[in-house]
Amino acid sequence: MKRKELIEKLLRYGDDDTEVCVQNSDIQDVIISPAYWDGTLETTKRSGDKYICKYVREGSKIVLFSQSISELTWDWETEIDYSELDESKMKYLQDKHNEIRKQAANIEYEAERSVFFDWVVWYLKNQNHNFSAIENLSKLIEDTDEFFRGIYKTYKFTLPANKSWADMFKDWLSNNYYVVYIYDKISVLKRG
Repeated sequence: MKRKELIEKLLRYGDDDTEVCVQNSDIQDVIISPAYWDGTLETTKRSGDKYICKYVREGSKIVLFSQSISELTWDWETEIDYSELDESKMKYLQDKHNEIRKQAANIEYEAERSVFFDWVVWYLKNQNHNFSAIENLSKLIEDTDEFFRGIYKTYKFTLPANKSWADMFKDWLSNNYYVVYIYDKISVLKRG
């Protein structure tokens, strides 16, 4: 569909306050891009009983981006108003969206945890450039996992002002462990 055809149809139906959607999903953004960008443009025209279809790579296309409520539910701060639904549909969608939120939270947690643990290992290794192994690492990782869960549960992605994950870990480590260097090894010993 050409832009002028879309505008004519939009002006023909409803008024300025009528919602516009793509297959029931709200339009989030409109951009212009090359026809080949993010996949070749596919055009279709009706001719009698059949469609005439064409792949277009030259020129530009206007792209409408839409997102369903279920897609937006991956953001755990999305607020959803179910008030116009009947009770059974409301319950079904609330359960579905809560499950999506749990999955999203788990994925975010595991991604943050993975990056954090990579940093912990890097941090410990860089305390002494001559070391070749960290003794007691499994116990430290178990305790560090508990530390991370507590911090993550408390702060998620909003840390206190002037604090980073690194600062919080260093404080926790120094308050709970002795880091002892013996020759080329780091031994991490839990405080009393």
